[in-house]
Amino acid sequence: MRQLLFVLAFSLLTGGTSLCAAEPKFVELVAEGKAYEGKVVGRNDEKIWLVQRDGRMHTLEVKKIESFRKLADKFSPLGAGHVRDELRRELVGERMEVLGTGKYLVAGPATVVGEYAQLFEDQYRAVYNYFSVRGFPIREPEFPLIAIIFPDAKSFARYAAKDKVEAKGGLKGYYVQSSNRIALYQDAPSAETSDASPPVRIPFWKDPEAVPGNEPQLPPWVKAPEKPPLNHWASTDSKLEATMIHEATHQVAFNIGIHSRVGQTNPRWLAEGLATVFEAPGMRSSSLAKTPGAKLNLMRLNNFNDFVAHRRQPKSLAAYVQSDQVFAENVIDGYAQAWALTYFLIETRPREYSRLMHSIAARPATENYDEKQRLADFEAAFGADLALLEAKFLRFIEEATPPASRVVARPKHIRTLDDLRRNGINPIKKSQLVPLSEMPKAKPGQSAYDK
Repeated sequence: MRQLLFVLAFSLLTGGTSLCAAEPKFVELVAEGKAYEGKVVGRNDEKIWLVQRDGRMHTLEVKKIESFRKLADKFSPLGAGHVRDELRRELVGERMEVLGTGKYLVAGPATVVGEYAQLFEDQYRAVYNYFSVRGFPIREPEFPLIAIIFPDAKSFARYAAKDKVEAKGGLKGYYVQSSNRIALYQDAPSAETSDASPPVRIPFWKDPEAVPGNEPQLPPWVKAPEKPPLNHWASTDSKLEATMIHEATHQVAFNIGIHSRVGQTNPRWLAEGLATVFEAPGMRSSSLAKTPGAKLNLMRLNNFNDFVAHRRQPKSLAAYVQSDQVFAENVIDGYAQAWALTYFLIETRPREYSRLMHSIAARPATENYDEKQRLADFEAAFGADLALLEAKFLRFIEEATPPASRVVARPKHIRTLDDLRRNGINPIKKSQLVPLSEMPKAKPGQSAYDK
């Protein structure tokens, strides 16, 4: 009874039950002796979600709230300058500079923080533009987007412990919905690199080591466990650029209305699929989009092909979209299928994909999003014949897979080094070249490179 009276009284204080009020109130809640100031962004009979002026969010149990009061009729976030000063005080002794840019406050080593900030800003524009040109209803971030790049793994681990995130199993970085922050760390310099080397190097799709061979060559870290708590979206050991892009995609999506920060309404395949798709440079640059292979995430593609060949069960699409279980069983398989399914949907059914994203983002965040409703929303967007959709999905990914790294028996129109590269062959790696003795014999009057 007390809980019901509290909810009614609190509803009157904050202006009704609508979470979309034009002028949210600035309130103070006291729970277990601690005061929280901010605006209420979600509530039900059991929980209240409150966002502070710096963008941090707290989930409070109604039964533990001792008192509440209105501080002002209108909530206003802190300015970027104030948040930057607070962040500097928080990171005193960490040998980092805090740089403010258009949307971001980025903390990192002074010599490279500017380059990090630029990459975050570029990723923000890439995600924002991708959805805005497709008619997705998006909004400007209400709070500065904070990213912290620690100079080493040790300082990163200390910080992660405060977020109750275990920095182990190859964890490279993470985004937390509650703090609305990204945390990562720099790789230790090797003998082949120097402090002056830029953090962003050769694009993945041009990386000779990324060209898939006849069998998927999975990097050694893929078996590392990755089981972040709810509310945490993590990256395992990878290139720093890929981790930054992955976590920045999460952060942008949660701040422009693609995902909801309140509750647990975001299917993991949807959130991780979007982040892994944007790891590919062709998804972030219109000038690269038409370059062969630039839109493919080769690492995730290799992982998915390995999953299909050895572990994926037939007709398992429905089970995948309605549950996050596969991420608990084998997180690499979960990520791989998230990328593959998302890439298939945005390339072949972009309107339906946007409709699904919008329907989930518009759901009441405080309601339970169960398996039955998740499957119903997916079928409403893409049709009820999931067996046919799954067959098209697998065939699409199979056809998108680059050919084996060796030249086939009858190479087609390969005359220059650029032709080789466009066909997924690195002419510097001798192992990919076919000896002359193995080249096909040309018929009289015909080149061996012609059909």
